[in-house]
Amino acid sequence: MTWFNKCIEFGRSPLALAKLTMKTPSLLQLATRTLPLLLLCAVASLQAADDSSPADQYRALVKEHTTALQDYSKALREAKTTEEKKKVMEDQRPQPQKLAGRFMELATKNPKDPVALDALIWVATFGYQSPEAGPAMDALAKDHAESDKLAGVCQRAAYTRGPAAERVLKAVLEKNPKRELQGQACLSLAQLFKNSAPQKAEQYLNLLIEKFSDLKYSRGTMGEFAKKELEQDRTFGVGKVAPDIAGEDIQGKAFKLSDYRGKVVAIDFWGDW
Repeated sequence: MTWFNKCIEFGRSPLALAKLTMKTPSLLQLATRTLPLLLLCAVASLQAADDSSPADQYRALVKEHTTALQDYSKALREAKTTEEKKKVMEDQRPQPQKLAGRFMELATKNPKDPVALDALIWVATFGYQSPEAGPAMDALAKDHAESDKLAGVCQRAAYTRGPAAERVLKAVLEKNPKRELQGQACLSLAQLFKNSAPQKAEQYLNLLIEKFSDLKYSRGTMGEFAKKELEQDRTFGVGKVAPDIAGEDIQGKAFKLSDYRGKVVAIDFWGDW
């Protein structure tokens, strides 16, 4: 029976039991032998936690995120009503941005360990909405632009706000030795600037056609994608004349878009499948 079990048995605090041991030799001997062992176990546990490798820490964080996803999916499947599903989504939806800080800390503390790259990639892809996403992308641009693991980062960066996305994509385009990754970075830069800077987007689309036209993308090639995007921009881009459309209004009266030329027109395209 341990020291703490004795405390429970006697209904006493450790301090009260300490006084009791002065009168009870057997308990005093038990405490003398048990307490050092308990302290040794505690110290050993702390050392084991401190001594876990960066790779072990990374795997533990990934497992934590994966378990949260699995629990969330299971709860959604088991929810019977719309209200139950809504509550699950509100209460249990995984929030990877909350783990991003711990992944970033792992990378920062172990910059020379291979796990730093994996941790930074995790932040840039899963934690892209977190405050750590920008610093993670900048670290990737500075120290890991030549890595062959950055395909997912390039794809995510196309839809990530902030200047760090542009910096990591340019770094991959300029420094990565793998042509497929260069092409993905170029395509993502075109997508990144599609709405905010159409002229920049056009430059990268032309570069796709010039250097990466044959690379596979979606159901075709990057060249085919770039040509289609350029054609759409030239036809439907901001400031271009809208193509004429014809139809019927809700009263069944025929009309054409050109009938309203010179007027401000709001067009709402929608469908029901």
